[in-house]
Amino acid sequence: ISPVSPVGKVAAPSIYAASNGKIHFVWSEESSTDTTVYHRVYSNGNFLTSAYSLSNSNAEGLWPSVIAIGDTVLCAWKEGPLPTKVWFRSSFDGGASWNPLPSLPTTTLLPISKDPNLACAYDSTTYTHYVYLAYDSQNKIYLQRSTDLGNTWSTPDSVSNLNKLSQFAHIECNNNGFVGISYEQRPIGTSLLDDTKKDVGFTYSTNWGNSGS
Repeated sequence: ISPVSPVGKVAAPSIYAASNGKIHFVWSEESSTDTTVYHRVYSNGNFLTSAYSLSNSNAEGLWPSVIAIGDTVLCAWKEGPLPTKVWFRSSFDGGASWNPLPSLPTTTLLPISKDPNLACAYDSTTYTHYVYLAYDSQNKIYLQRSTDLGNTWSTPDSVSNLNKLSQFAHIECNNNGFVGISYEQRPIGTSLLDDTKKDVGFTYSTNWGNSGS
């Protein structure tokens, strides 16, 4: 058993096993000056990289999600201080290096956003890679979609029950156009801590997550 991160105030690890055999880890780590999201790659019994800092310095990078399409690695995370926003970054060499941090978060159009989750699919008829980003903002679940591996994103699309308060989105998809998002929800007016009134919400699309589907 090999440690992925240094010993310290680490939290919220996530893992993704790519089809090329590489395993990608992300996590957040707190220091005296900030909380940083890190990435590391493992393959064939060895780590291929040291921990790579992904988030903005002097900020609070938390709850990362990572996926990979071959050596294309995509990561999203929430970043504080309040109001938190969702940020996104990509690598096209298996995580050895990463594109520069964007000047703005992905979710600029929303006042607050948190706890992102990523998924990806490939349409072999149109030769299109779809990258999906689900997260919550002000107790609603939103979906954004990219067809250029995260270079640009669609407008945030509210996909949860408007009569309930929702959080903690998880998304999965396949290469036939199906996109499914599950999330925790509860009736408006109930306490976040009252587990007796919560249930699991589910929203899906069968046409690649097109808006309104």
